[in-house]
Amino acid sequence: MASIYLMQHTQVIPAQPEEVWDYFSNPNNLAHITPPAMRFTVTSPPYTGQVYPGQIITYFVSPVAGIPLEWMTEITHVAYLDYFVDEQRVGSLQHLAP
Repeated sequence: MASIYLMQHTQVIPAQPEEVWDYFSNPNNLAHITPPAMRFTVTSPPYTGQVYPGQIITYFVSPVAGIPLEWMTEITHVAYLDYFVDEQRVGSLQHLAP
């Protein structure tokens, strides 16, 4: 059986909950909160609405040794102003044309 990993982190931010929620739940801001060395680029079309269950987000990221990966995550749970859960659906090496 495959292992299941959980990443969880708590941080206090001196702002109103709605402002924090709007920032962190917006896929357009993912590159701003990801370390630059990971070369994170969202490839999904820009989205201006609220995060919702079933939302698919695609991107390129280089988490290990600069190897570019194409990833897809799905938002599976949303509790407004409390949390949202994204689960990886795809994560494979990017195929580059010679």
